[in-house]
Amino acid sequence: MILRPLHISLLVSFLCFLWTSCQKDKRDYNVQLHQLPTELALTDVYFISADTGFVTAGNLFSAGLVYGTTDAGLHWDTLLQTGQGCNSISYHKNQLCISECGNKFHFTDDFVNWSYYSSSGWWRWHQHTWLPDDQLILVGGGNFGDGHIHQKEPGNNKLVRSDSIQFELMDISYCSNGKLITVGYGLIMTSVDAGLSWQISPIEGDFFRGVDFPTNQTGYVVGEYGSVYKTTNNGQDWQKIRAANSIFSNQSTLLRDIAFVNEQTGLIVGRNNTVLRTDNGGKSWQKVENLTDPVDINKITIAYNKAYLAGDYGKLLILNLDN
Repeated sequence: MILRPLHISLLVSFLCFLWTSCQKDKRDYNVQLHQLPTELALTDVYFISADTGFVTAGNLFSAGLVYGTTDAGLHWDTLLQTGQGCNSISYHKNQLCISECGNKFHFTDDFVNWSYYSSSGWWRWHQHTWLPDDQLILVGGGNFGDGHIHQKEPGNNKLVRSDSIQFELMDISYCSNGKLITVGYGLIMTSVDAGLSWQISPIEGDFFRGVDFPTNQTGYVVGEYGSVYKTTNNGQDWQKIRAANSIFSNQSTLLRDIAFVNEQTGLIVGRNNTVLRTDNGGKSWQKVENLTDPVDINKITIAYNKAYLAGDYGKLLILNLDN
């Protein structure tokens, strides 16, 4: 077949369309990879300024570590060593707070001298949150089941189990006016009374790993196999905006966490360098392609226009969201 000028013009236009369409599915960032002085998996990350941040690391039964940096991640100092894994961080009223698997919740106001709250029994906490009245709530579990919720009331130094459920709980977020959302193995649960009681939302499927509320009304939940749910009414109703599919059923790309800059812009992270971005409230997602070193990413925090990604083997990635 002889290609005439019109045919060539149409072919070029079509190829350009394909190229630009593919480009819309990709996103690159200025990425910094920091190797912390450990081979343990990093489990959480939290920055309180552009320069000062903290990371937890640990193995469930044998070791836990807390690191701190004051130069945006160039150097890290060991702040705390524990006998079992440290899984979550918060910074509440000028105190750095760390949960340790077992029965201790550590806190410090000078990053040198540590105190802790304790509970009876042994528990695998995954995440915690604070309420405005200084109430602390921790969620956890193991083996997809044996979920548990612990609370510490203001003025009480003991962590008390407040609820149990037959599903492992992975993450928790405070919305507003006493409302809490926790997620886990096959369920999303809501409390409207500051954790005194919980209701299971009519959501089916997936092992939900992360929840994030960029505003009081708008929140997102991500499942391990790729499903994403969204609420625009403070958790009363959830709409599936991304279905789990064969692409994400691959064990090498299981998803782990979600975080948003605002109602429209957010990131999902997971195994094998999986980082996806949306700029339209979850209607479409772009894959970040320029993560060259293979990292299984466990947790993400967004602050100061950067995304901090905690990975396995002591690897921390920092994405500059300006570009």
